[in-house]
Amino acid sequence: MYINSQWLDHVHIPAYLTSFGVSEEIELQINKELLQILSDSKKKSETISYKDLSGPTRLLGTLTHSILQRKEQKRNVKLVQSMLNSLHCVRSKEDIGTIIGEYLRYRIPTCMTIFTSPSESNSLKNYICFSTGNLGLIDTSYYTEKSQFKLHAINAYSNLLKKIENHFSIDNLQLFLQVEHMAALALEKSKHDDEKRVKGSSLHHMYPHIPWESIVQSSFKMNKEEFHKTEFLLLSTTWLENMNTWFKTFTLEMWVAWLSGNLIVYTIPLLPPPFDDYHYELFGNRLRGQTQKTPQEELALDMTQQWLTGPLGELYVNNYVTEELKKQATEIAQEIKNVAEKRLGSLEWLEPNTQQEAKKKIKAISLCVAYPKNMEAMNKKFKNITLLPETFLQNIFYLSQADFLDEIQQTGKSLDRHYWDDPVFAVNAYYYNEGNRLILPSGILRWPFFDSKASDGWNFGGIGSAIGHEMTHAFDIDGKEYDHVGNKRNWWSKEDNNQYMIRTRALEKLYSNTQYFGKPLNGKLTLSENIADLGGLGIALTALKTTLDKKGIQGSKRKKELQDFFKSFAVSWRTKEKKQKAIQSLFMDVHAPPPARVNNIVSQFDDWYECFDVQPGDKLYIDPKQRIQIF
Repeated sequence: MYINSQWLDHVHIPAYLTSFGVSEEIELQINKELLQILSDSKKKSETISYKDLSGPTRLLGTLTHSILQRKEQKRNVKLVQSMLNSLHCVRSKEDIGTIIGEYLRYRIPTCMTIFTSPSESNSLKNYICFSTGNLGLIDTSYYTEKSQFKLHAINAYSNLLKKIENHFSIDNLQLFLQVEHMAALALEKSKHDDEKRVKGSSLHHMYPHIPWESIVQSSFKMNKEEFHKTEFLLLSTTWLENMNTWFKTFTLEMWVAWLSGNLIVYTIPLLPPPFDDYHYELFGNRLRGQTQKTPQEELALDMTQQWLTGPLGELYVNNYVTEELKKQATEIAQEIKNVAEKRLGSLEWLEPNTQQEAKKKIKAISLCVAYPKNMEAMNKKFKNITLLPETFLQNIFYLSQADFLDEIQQTGKSLDRHYWDDPVFAVNAYYYNEGNRLILPSGILRWPFFDSKASDGWNFGGIGSAIGHEMTHAFDIDGKEYDHVGNKRNWWSKEDNNQYMIRTRALEKLYSNTQYFGKPLNGKLTLSENIADLGGLGIALTALKTTLDKKGIQGSKRKKELQDFFKSFAVSWRTKEKKQKAIQSLFMDVHAPPPARVNNIVSQFDDWYECFDVQPGDKLYIDPKQRIQIF
């Protein structure tokens, strides 16, 4: 069923990518539009007085100019060198805390993370959260496992650090790698921690060696008195216990090495050759199979998408998104929501009280479709920012600092369930337990996911299954623990949970017995996404049947609509990817490979067998008694 064969023959993965699918096809179209916006903004920023430009155009044009001016890129190297030099001036753990705070403010991944989020028990109030740190190679298995692939990656990483040492005249990056090995082990132990609300005054008693005042003063300008009375959210006490030990036992040299490595790993893809070449050789080519470094124009697009999401999104909506598109997509989303409410509210294996809670949760989902109601609100944080045309990296720090401080200012405020800052041009959809929200950006509202001229079957199989997928996340392994307002609360009976585990174990086993590139999938790692795929397609299929019933469509026309439904779902997952990237995804990605996401799912539905006349002995045939249905 996985529709890919003819498409694979003529599609070539762009050299700077490692996989190419339907989402990437749409992204190429959208990126052309976004690049045109950037080009127009750049021209205006170069020819019109800075003060006469509108906010979005001024920001986008200046940042783009600073990235594309290659002759000015040596300034970025000098900035990194200056920051590295300052690390050698530290004389105490408090100085280390000050540097950590600076990195946090600039969004440089370091030994801890600070952001704002509601708590699990109070979904509508924002807290400042302290969470785990980051690794250069991202996944802990690179540091903890001894397979040849992982060992080669670590050796290549070590060689990259040696090259960087020579360029910046530093000599402690191998010590950075040793520290990261310890951090990887701590991250492994931190995976299943529960959150904990604690006042700043208590943090001193719990973790006395961490220089809290230095960190919070440097990162978000909170004084000692305010810190002591503020309630924070700890997302990993295990990690903080390790940090407390490290601050007690690590030498200043070890901290300098760790922070030097953090800075270098973050900045080298943004620096001119040879630095970005080193980054590409390891992270792009060796680990993911890229055959070309990301072009500078694409880097400009990536950076504006990441740090000027709101301004870029505002101009994108003004130029390319209509109110009619928003209306049509909202109608489909609402229809999916109505069907999901009825479907989950009548599941035979759920007890009546749980059925009612499930209906209540679906009904309460906040649907955010195409773009936020107030696009300009996304850009207020940049109101007083002045970017410079010759300092790319410094501009990124200005923007990330504004973004970080704006986020911190949401502390204590109620979560606005209708506000979102996800990119409106993203070819994706999102469900958030916090506030029980579903976000459907305008980027995904394109062919082949959706087209106003397509059949109902096609649209429900494409965008309908994507919406159903996100709604089902409200009931996946993690989502089922949250109630209708987004608070973590046990609303399932013991028998409900037993039945849930029986069904999900069957799905986990199915995927663990599936192979890709000759290697088994991880059914446990991908379980929540597989639950969402299965439930999402089931909900969308029921919504299509309901629509066909309303229109009185039967017989051959109905069969054609059902065929369109399953074809659309299959087409939406057609993908071509490099072997290196595919293998890396098997142990890092919570999503199963696209062929499995189609074949393992459609073969669970009786309608698929009927409309394509699939019989016993056919490759994907599953006995009716073995077909898995959860929602």
